[in-house]
Amino acid sequence: MTNRSRAAGQGWIWNEFKELFLQKYFPTNIPHQKEVKFLVFRQGNLILANYERKFEELHRYAPQLVNMEEMKATQFEQGLRDDLQQSVVTFELGTYHEVLAKVQLANFKENTNNTSKLRQPVLPKKRKWQNRKDIIKQNFAKKGK
Repeated sequence: MTNRSRAAGQGWIWNEFKELFLQKYFPTNIPHQKEVKFLVFRQGNLILANYERKFEELHRYAPQLVNMEEMKATQFEQGLRDDLQQSVVTFELGTYHEVLAKVQLANFKENTNNTSKLRQPVLPKKRKWQNRKDIIKQNFAKKGK
Protein backbone atom coordinates (compact mmCIF):
# COMPACT_ATOMS: atom_id res chain seq x y z
CA MET A 1 0.00 0.00 0.00
CA THR A 2 1.48 3.35 -0.98
CA ASN A 3 0.51 6.96 -0.53
CA ARG A 4 -1.13 6.82 -3.96
CA SER A 5 -3.58 4.14 -2.80
CA ARG A 6 -4.70 6.26 0.16
CA ALA A 7 -7.26 9.00 -0.07
CA ALA A 8 -5.91 12.55 -0.22
CA GLY A 9 -5.17 13.97 3.24
CA GLN A 10 -5.25 10.56 4.93
CA GLY A 11 -1.86 9.77 6.48
CA TRP A 12 -0.35 6.60 7.74
CA ILE A 13 -1.20 5.37 11.19
CA TRP A 14 1.85 3.97 12.99
CA ASN A 15 0.29 0.61 13.82
CA GLU A 16 -0.77 0.07 10.19
CA PHE A 17 2.69 0.95 8.93
CA LYS A 18 4.38 -1.27 11.51
CA GLU A 19 2.13 -4.23 10.67
CA LEU A 20 2.69 -3.92 6.92
CA PHE A 21 6.42 -3.44 7.37
CA LEU A 22 6.76 -6.51 9.60
CA GLN A 23 4.67 -8.63 7.22
CA LYS A 24 6.82 -7.68 4.27
CA TYR A 25 10.31 -7.79 5.78
CA PHE A 26 10.01 -10.17 8.74
CA PRO A 27 8.16 -13.40 8.06
CA THR A 28 6.22 -14.77 11.03
CA ASN A 29 8.35 -17.91 11.31
CA ILE A 30 11.60 -15.99 11.99
CA PRO A 31 10.83 -15.10 15.64
CA HIS A 32 9.86 -18.71 16.31
CA GLN A 33 13.14 -19.93 14.76
CA LYS A 34 15.10 -17.46 16.90
CA GLU A 35 13.24 -18.64 20.00
CA VAL A 36 14.19 -22.25 19.31
CA LYS A 37 17.77 -21.19 18.61
CA PHE A 38 17.84 -19.42 21.98
CA LEU A 39 16.69 -22.54 23.81
CA VAL A 40 19.43 -24.71 22.31
CA PHE A 41 22.16 -22.04 22.19
CA ARG A 42 25.51 -23.12 23.65
CA GLN A 43 28.84 -21.35 24.01
CA GLY A 44 30.88 -23.96 22.17
CA ASN A 45 34.05 -22.34 20.78
CA LEU A 46 32.83 -18.76 21.25
CA ILE A 47 34.78 -16.53 23.58
CA LEU A 48 32.77 -15.41 26.60
CA ALA A 49 32.11 -11.87 25.33
CA ASN A 50 30.68 -13.18 22.05
CA TYR A 51 28.58 -15.78 23.85
CA GLU A 52 27.15 -13.08 26.14
CA ARG A 53 26.38 -10.78 23.20
CA LYS A 54 24.65 -13.54 21.19
CA PHE A 55 22.74 -14.71 24.28
CA GLU A 56 21.38 -11.18 24.81
CA GLU A 57 20.47 -10.90 21.13
CA LEU A 58 18.55 -14.19 21.12
CA HIS A 59 16.99 -13.46 24.52
CA ARG A 60 14.92 -10.70 22.92
CA TYR A 61 13.03 -13.32 20.90
CA ALA A 62 12.08 -15.40 23.94
CA PRO A 63 11.43 -13.03 26.86
CA GLN A 64 8.41 -15.05 28.00
CA LEU A 65 10.60 -18.15 28.44
CA VAL A 66 13.02 -16.44 30.80
CA ASN A 67 10.84 -13.72 32.26
CA MET A 68 12.44 -13.96 35.71
CA GLU A 69 16.09 -13.14 36.48
CA GLU A 70 16.65 -16.60 37.95
CA MET A 71 15.38 -18.30 34.80
CA LYS A 72 17.61 -16.12 32.63
CA ALA A 73 20.60 -16.92 34.86
CA THR A 74 19.89 -20.64 34.65
CA GLN A 75 19.56 -20.53 30.86
CA PHE A 76 22.85 -18.64 30.59
CA GLU A 77 24.60 -21.14 32.89
CA GLN A 78 23.34 -24.13 30.96
CA GLY A 79 24.79 -22.79 27.72
CA LEU A 80 28.29 -22.26 29.10
CA ARG A 81 31.25 -24.50 28.32
CA ASP A 82 31.63 -27.27 30.90
CA ASP A 83 34.73 -25.79 32.54
CA LEU A 84 33.08 -22.39 33.06
CA GLN A 85 29.77 -23.93 34.05
CA GLN A 86 31.41 -25.96 36.81
CA SER A 87 33.06 -22.86 38.24
CA VAL A 88 29.70 -21.06 38.51
CA VAL A 89 27.04 -23.67 39.25
CA THR A 90 28.31 -24.40 42.78
CA PHE A 91 27.56 -20.85 43.91
CA GLU A 92 23.80 -21.11 43.17
CA LEU A 93 23.61 -17.51 42.02
CA GLY A 94 20.16 -15.98 41.62
CA THR A 95 20.49 -13.30 38.97
CA TYR A 96 21.88 -13.13 35.48
CA HIS A 97 24.29 -10.34 36.42
CA GLU A 98 25.70 -12.33 39.35
CA VAL A 99 26.29 -15.33 37.11
CA LEU A 100 27.87 -13.15 34.45
CA ALA A 101 30.22 -11.54 36.97
CA LYS A 102 31.36 -14.94 38.33
CA VAL A 103 31.85 -16.38 34.85
CA GLN A 104 33.89 -13.37 33.78
CA LEU A 105 36.08 -13.77 36.86
CA ALA A 106 36.52 -17.51 36.26
CA ASN A 107 37.30 -16.87 32.60
CA PHE A 108 39.85 -14.19 33.52
CA LYS A 109 41.58 -16.54 35.98
CA GLU A 110 41.64 -19.31 33.38
CA ASN A 111 43.12 -17.01 30.74
CA THR A 112 45.70 -15.66 33.20
CA ASN A 113 46.82 -19.19 34.09
CA ASN A 114 47.08 -20.15 30.43
CA THR A 115 49.18 -17.13 29.49
CA SER A 116 51.52 -17.52 32.46
CA LYS A 117 52.21 -21.10 31.38
CA LEU A 118 53.07 -19.85 27.91
CA ARG A 119 55.52 -17.25 29.21
CA GLN A 120 57.75 -19.74 31.02
CA PRO A 121 60.81 -20.55 28.92
CA VAL A 122 61.08 -24.08 27.69
CA LEU A 123 64.63 -25.31 27.95
CA PRO A 124 65.89 -28.21 25.89
CA LYS A 125 66.35 -31.50 27.66
CA LYS A 126 69.63 -31.77 29.53
CA ARG A 127 72.09 -34.34 28.28
CA LYS A 128 74.11 -36.38 30.78
CA TRP A 129 77.37 -34.53 30.09
CA GLN A 130 75.80 -31.05 29.86
CA ASN A 131 75.47 -28.61 32.67
CA ARG A 132 72.19 -26.62 32.99
CA LYS A 133 74.14 -23.34 32.91
CA ASP A 134 75.65 -24.32 29.54
CA ILE A 135 72.18 -24.81 28.07
CA ILE A 136 71.02 -21.39 29.30
CA LYS A 137 74.15 -19.75 27.84
CA GLN A 138 73.54 -21.45 24.47
CA ASN A 139 69.92 -20.24 24.37
CA PHE A 140 70.97 -16.71 25.32
CA ALA A 141 73.61 -16.73 22.57
CA LYS A 142 71.01 -17.88 19.98
CA LYS A 143 68.62 -15.05 20.93
CA GLY A 144 71.38 -12.47 20.67
CA LYS A 145 72.09 -13.33 17.00
